[in-house]
Amino acid sequence: MIDIAFLFFETGACFLEQTLGSHISCRWFHGQEVFKLPRRVDKEKLARADREARLVLDAERHARDAKTTRLREQRLRQEALADKPPPTRRREPVRKPVRRVIEAD
Repeated sequence: MIDIAFLFFETGACFLEQTLGSHISCRWFHGQEVFKLPRRVDKEKLARADREARLVLDAERHARDAKTTRLREQRLRQEALADKPPPTRRREPVRKPVRRVIEAD
Protein backbone atom coordinates (compact mmCIF):
# COMPACT_ATOMS: atom_id res chain seq x y z
CA MET A 1 0.00 0.00 0.00
CA ILE A 2 1.33 3.43 -0.92
CA ASP A 3 0.17 6.58 0.88
CA ILE A 4 0.90 9.93 -0.75
CA ALA A 5 0.40 13.44 0.64
CA PHE A 6 1.20 16.96 -0.58
CA LEU A 7 1.91 19.69 1.94
CA PHE A 8 2.17 23.29 0.79
CA PHE A 9 4.18 25.93 2.64
CA GLU A 10 5.26 29.48 1.89
CA THR A 11 8.77 28.27 1.04
CA GLY A 12 7.67 25.38 -1.20
CA ALA A 13 5.81 22.11 -1.25
CA CYS A 14 6.54 18.76 0.37
CA PHE A 15 5.66 15.46 -1.28
CA LEU A 16 5.32 12.71 1.36
CA GLU A 17 5.26 9.07 0.32
CA GLN A 18 4.95 6.00 2.56
CA THR A 19 5.77 2.62 1.02
CA LEU A 20 5.72 -0.90 2.50
CA GLY A 21 5.66 -0.34 6.20
CA SER A 22 6.85 2.74 8.04
CA HIS A 23 9.45 4.05 5.56
CA ILE A 24 8.48 7.62 4.67
CA SER A 25 10.31 9.64 2.07
CA CYS A 26 9.89 13.40 1.81
CA ARG A 27 10.86 15.54 -1.16
CA TRP A 28 10.83 19.31 -1.05
CA PHE A 29 9.95 21.26 -4.17
CA HIS A 30 11.27 24.83 -4.42
CA GLY A 31 10.21 26.00 -7.82
CA GLN A 32 11.88 23.53 -10.23
CA GLU A 33 14.40 22.14 -7.72
CA VAL A 34 13.87 18.90 -5.80
CA PHE A 35 15.61 18.36 -2.45
CA LYS A 36 15.56 15.04 -0.66
CA LEU A 37 15.70 15.18 3.14
CA PRO A 38 18.53 13.16 4.73
CA ARG A 39 17.62 9.74 6.08
CA ARG A 40 17.68 9.35 9.85
CA VAL A 41 20.02 6.67 11.15
CA ASP A 42 19.28 4.85 14.37
CA LYS A 43 22.81 4.41 15.74
CA GLU A 44 21.66 2.44 18.77
CA LYS A 45 19.94 -0.09 16.54
CA LEU A 46 23.08 -0.45 14.40
CA ALA A 47 25.27 -0.86 17.49
CA ARG A 48 22.89 -3.49 18.90
CA ALA A 49 22.89 -5.39 15.60
CA ASP A 50 26.72 -5.29 15.48
CA ARG A 51 26.97 -6.51 19.06
CA GLU A 52 24.54 -9.40 18.47
CA ALA A 53 26.31 -10.38 15.25
CA ARG A 54 29.66 -10.45 17.06
CA LEU A 55 28.18 -12.66 19.78
CA VAL A 56 26.88 -15.13 17.18
CA LEU A 57 30.19 -15.15 15.29
CA ASP A 58 32.18 -15.64 18.50
CA ALA A 59 29.93 -18.56 19.52
CA GLU A 60 30.35 -20.17 16.08
CA ARG A 61 34.13 -19.67 16.21
CA HIS A 62 34.30 -21.20 19.70
CA ALA A 63 32.24 -24.23 18.60
CA ARG A 64 34.42 -24.68 15.49
CA ASP A 65 37.64 -24.52 17.54
CA ALA A 66 36.27 -27.02 20.06
CA LYS A 67 35.31 -29.43 17.27
CA THR A 68 38.74 -29.07 15.62
CA THR A 69 40.48 -29.80 18.93
CA ARG A 70 38.25 -32.82 19.56
CA LEU A 71 38.84 -34.26 16.08
CA ARG A 72 42.60 -33.68 16.32
CA GLU A 73 42.72 -35.59 19.63
CA GLN A 74 40.72 -38.47 18.10
CA ARG A 75 43.06 -38.60 15.08
CA LEU A 76 46.18 -38.62 17.24
CA ARG A 77 44.71 -41.35 19.46
CA GLN A 78 43.85 -43.43 16.39
CA GLU A 79 47.32 -42.96 14.91
CA ALA A 80 48.95 -44.01 18.21
CA LEU A 81 46.94 -47.26 18.30
CA ALA A 82 47.63 -48.22 14.70
CA ASP A 83 50.75 -50.28 14.01
CA LYS A 84 52.66 -48.64 11.26
CA PRO A 85 55.45 -50.44 9.49
CA PRO A 86 58.65 -48.46 9.22
CA PRO A 87 58.88 -46.49 6.02
CA THR A 88 60.58 -48.41 3.24
CA ARG A 89 63.51 -46.95 1.38
CA ARG A 90 62.92 -46.14 -2.21
CA ARG A 91 65.05 -47.88 -4.79
CA GLU A 92 67.61 -45.88 -6.67
CA PRO A 93 66.35 -45.10 -10.14
CA VAL A 94 68.09 -47.05 -12.89
CA ARG A 95 70.34 -44.80 -14.90
CA LYS A 96 70.27 -45.16 -18.62
CA PRO A 97 73.58 -45.08 -20.43
CA VAL A 98 74.48 -41.75 -21.95
CA ARG A 99 74.19 -41.65 -25.72
CA ARG A 100 77.01 -39.99 -27.49
CA VAL A 101 76.94 -38.89 -31.06
CA ILE A 102 80.15 -39.48 -32.95
CA GLU A 103 80.48 -37.85 -36.31
CA ALA A 104 82.66 -39.57 -38.85
CA ASP A 105 84.07 -37.76 -41.87
